Amino acid sequence: MDELNHTDILEKAKNLTQEQLRELYILLLADSRRKCAENYYYFFKEAWKVLEPSTPYDDNWHIKYLCDMMQHEVERIGAHKIKNRDLIINIPPRSGKSYICTIMLTPWIWARYPHFKVINSSYSMELSTKLCLDSRRLIESAWYQTFWGGIYKLTSDQNTKSWYENDKGGMRKSTSTGAAITGTGCDILIIDDPQNPELADSEIERETVKRYFGKTLYSRLNNQKVGLRILVQQRLHGDDLTGHLLINSKKQYRHICIPALFDDNICPPELAEHYRAGLFFPVRFPRDVLDYAKLSTNLGAYGFSAQMQQKPSPETGGLFKKTWWKFWKPKEIDILPDIVFKNDNGDSVKSEVVDLPDSFEQVIDSWDTALDGLTTSDDVAGGKWAKIGAQKYLLNQTCGKLNFPDTKKEIVKLRDLNSATSAILIERSANGPAIKSDLEQDIPGIITIPTGKLSKEDRVKISDTVPYIAQVEAGNIFLPHPSLFSWVDNFIVEHANFPKSKQDGQVDQSAQAINYLTTRKNVWPNYRPMDARHHSNFVLIWEYYYNYGAVYLGSDMQLSMVCGLWDRKNRHLYMYGESIMHQSAVNRLAAEIILGMKCDYRDVRGLYGNDDMFAEYRSVSELLNTELRNICTTKRLKSVISCREPYEYDRTGAMALVNLMFSRHEITIHNKLNELSRQCSMWYVDKDKPAPGYDLCEALSMLVFELNRTEKITLTVQTPTDYPAVKEKKEPKKNMFFAR
Repeated sequence: MDELNHTDILEKAKNLTQEQLRELYILLLADSRRKCAENYYYFFKEAWKVLEPSTPYDDNWHIKYLCDMMQHEVERIGAHKIKNRDLIINIPPRSGKSYICTIMLTPWIWARYPHFKVINSSYSMELSTKLCLDSRRLIESAWYQTFWGGIYKLTSDQNTKSWYENDKGGMRKSTSTGAAITGTGCDILIIDDPQNPELADSEIERETVKRYFGKTLYSRLNNQKVGLRILVQQRLHGDDLTGHLLINSKKQYRHICIPALFDDNICPPELAEHYRAGLFFPVRFPRDVLDYAKLSTNLGAYGFSAQMQQKPSPETGGLFKKTWWKFWKPKEIDILPDIVFKNDNGDSVKSEVVDLPDSFEQVIDSWDTALDGLTTSDDVAGGKWAKIGAQKYLLNQTCGKLNFPDTKKEIVKLRDLNSATSAILIERSANGPAIKSDLEQDIPGIITIPTGKLSKEDRVKISDTVPYIAQVEAGNIFLPHPSLFSWVDNFIVEHANFPKSKQDGQVDQSAQAINYLTTRKNVWPNYRPMDARHHSNFVLIWEYYYNYGAVYLGSDMQLSMVCGLWDRKNRHLYMYGESIMHQSAVNRLAAEIILGMKCDYRDVRGLYGNDDMFAEYRSVSELLNTELRNICTTKRLKSVISCREPYEYDRTGAMALVNLMFSRHEITIHNKLNELSRQCSMWYVDKDKPAPGYDLCEALSMLVFELNRTEKITLTVQTPTDYPAVKEKKEPKKNMFFAR
């Protein structure tokens, strides 16, 4: 039948008889019924008048586009043809998505295929039931019953707000995230807003949604090859259900993305031609309405970017603005491309690029580990950071899915890139403690950093001094020029999306490093456990060296002893021994001193103890000296060893002297002295005083103090700031002593 021109019909109807008017009315109804059944878009516009009689209908291109898509898929299922892909539709709220995909779809389907079974799910049962009830309200309307009331009837035995069936085998059932739906199958599964926008930042809620979809909803299709899954939602988070599916099952889904404002994420790209003046729906969402929605009192930057633009984070960056970053390049490279980002006003801003300094005050590694290397696990991220003044430089980074053995290999690999690395920070979560336990015997300077109870977002905002986010905003953080490393772009994007992205390992390792470099002040910052001049497997000929030792009695009644050989000719101290035991084991400590310091072979120039060892009657020093005297007498040694108190001991001066000697590479700690090396790299200043509990360091300070008193170690040499690697000393062939 040719299309009827309603204007011409009304004009001619003036001359028709009553009988002719009745026949015309029947003809018009039949024509409208045919159009509705054949064209879902036409049905949608007619049904709108029934469900929303007081709300003017605002037409827009996306309505026809989505209606045609729904119609194509329904007709394909009706013809039992295999599908290409399921559907994911991301579109702003209040644009008719629920009417198109959920409310009006089932009534239109049943007008042609009354046997179809449809399940719809939403984040709450209240919302899901309302959508289901609106569909039934349309089905029971006089308009609908006039056209299709004779095709099927709703059954009386199963006809509730959330679940009804018809006499042709059709079913419509609503459910909600987390609800049981076992035993029910469908031809079309519609997931309409699976997560509450108010809980967008809840990781527990996001995991619940993903688990419910994967474990419950996904298997509801009666025919997996023919049936259709439709996910329609506004974006809420980088790891919401849409993000999860696009990352892990992208080939299975046809993605439709329609932002409110023209953007680079329009999908498919050809939809961009429908935008007018950069607007997707000018009547419903004019420019002033969208600008008002961006205000912090309304959606705010994150809410607008996610719900209206279908980007979980603003393009310019959320907490971390892209324009805040500064960059470094090697001095020998003169020409590199400009780095330009847009600010919140849409203006292009050129980023600053500086030359990489020749040396640094401190270099550390920082790691955020994960539990395993599965594709669903978090990325492992590790960065090498350097500090000079207030400025911090990210020198290199590794990031990706790593299992436990590979993580350990990457930690060693990153450490070996720079011998000046003074500490390796590992977050005290996931498998961080296990990695530390495995590596600390071979790698000194590993420090586990507690995560605390703060959220990830708060951890970048809060520290004892200036937090990480403020450091970036202030321009104190420098990244490699993106032309130097391919990972830099991803680093910037992850920060821009934080905390709305699934992956945040690069943010975590960076915040950990910057907070450490900003707040942590080491007592001996010049000690470099990775520098071969500070820490190596040295081999010495004992005849050429003076033998010194020191014992420190701590507040916990532990005795901590260190032993060293002084090379008088080259003015170098080699630390070869360490021991920690309770004061009650004085006899064992005495035997340890005699054996470890080879007293039967080489005289001991000095053995010193702190004042607490001499503090009272029958003091620890007296007990120790008694045991030493007895052993020396029994072994018939040439001289008797005794522990003495340092003369006019200056603790502050002694610690400064040790730091100076480290800067001049005049102290080397044997690789087997793991605890001494750990304490030297970790000893920090707490409230303007050296932190207690680092007793081996206290013993080393005493030893160096007395060594300086007798050997006159000069204090005039300038402290260097860079510590390149050196080769270990060659092993002599005779009379060798290895640190125990």
